[in-house]
Amino acid sequence: MDRSRARRSGRPGLVITMVAAITTLAACGISAESTPRDIELTSKGGSIGRAAVGSGQVFLVQPVAGGAAPELVSVQRATGASVGSDPTPVLDVLFAGPNPAEIEGNVTTFLPEGLTVVDWSVRSGGVVTIDLPEAFGELTGQSLRFALAQIVHTVTAAGDVNGVRITIGGEAREWPDVNSQLQSDPLTIYDYPGMVRSTQPAFPAVPSD
Repeated sequence: MDRSRARRSGRPGLVITMVAAITTLAACGISAESTPRDIELTSKGGSIGRAAVGSGQVFLVQPVAGGAAPELVSVQRATGASVGSDPTPVLDVLFAGPNPAEIEGNVTTFLPEGLTVVDWSVRSGGVVTIDLPEAFGELTGQSLRFALAQIVHTVTAAGDVNGVRITIGGEAREWPDVNSQLQSDPLTIYDYPGMVRSTQPAFPAVPSD
C-alpha cells in the first residue's frame, strides 16, 4: 500500500458569500436546501492558485447568471505525475483554488481553505481512499455536494482511478450524491451527473417541415 502525506499552511482567501435561495436546482438534478441559508464560496486570492498551464485539469466552480445552480468548470493545470495512483499532487493543485485571473472571471471553490491530504491508500480495482481533515467533514448541503464532486471529478480525470473513498480522521462516512442520497460505496463521477459545464457546442435547431 502506497502512502503519502501532504501538509501546507493555509493562507487568507477572498470569501464570496452567495445567498442560496436557488429555485432552479431541480432542473439539473441538484436537490434544493430545505431552508434558505448563506453559502460561502472561498476563492483563493493572491498567488495561491497556480497558473493555467500544463496538460492536467482540476475542477473548480463558477456561479451561473440568473440564479441557476453553479457548475463545475475544468481549468488547466500542471498537476505533476501521479505515481501509483497517488492523488496528492493533483489534490494539492485543486486545494490551492483559482488563480487571480480565474477569480476575475468569477471562478471559485467550495473546498475549505487550507485543506490538505492527511493520508491516502489505493486498492485493486482503482479505488483510492483519501483521508481529509475534520474541516472537510464539517461541510453540509450544497457546499458538501459540490466539494465532493470537485474531488471526485478531479481525481478521476487524473487517470487510473475508478472510485474515490473519503475518510475523516481515518473513519469511513457516507457521503451524499447529487440528489443528497447517502452513499457508502466508492464515489464516482456518475454520482454527480449534470454538474459539469458542457464544452459541447449547442446543437443546431432541427428545421421544421
